[in-house]
Amino acid sequence: MRSVPGTLFRKSFLPLVVLAIFAGRLAAQDDWKVRDDWEKPQEVMDTLGIKTGTAVADVGAGEGYFTFHLATRVGSTGKVYAEDILDDRR
Repeated sequence: MRSVPGTLFRKSFLPLVVLAIFAGRLAAQDDWKVRDDWEKPQEVMDTLGIKTGTAVADVGAGEGYFTFHLATRVGSTGKVYAEDILDDRR
């Protein structure tokens, strides 16, 4: 059977790419767990009264640390608007 160009690449390297993405996400989760200890996002959202269905804005969202916590809290019936004031394009 003749190999189609690119087939070897897809079979050999695609799992590595997926693994790299997954490893990056795991590392970010570990960083966020440490960050949760000192930023206490659940307490912040409790104090602000953010609950399921709430519409909130994360101004100065940066990498989205609070954005993801907010999205989890407001659920599918809520809205999270995230905007960062810095243009990261250099």
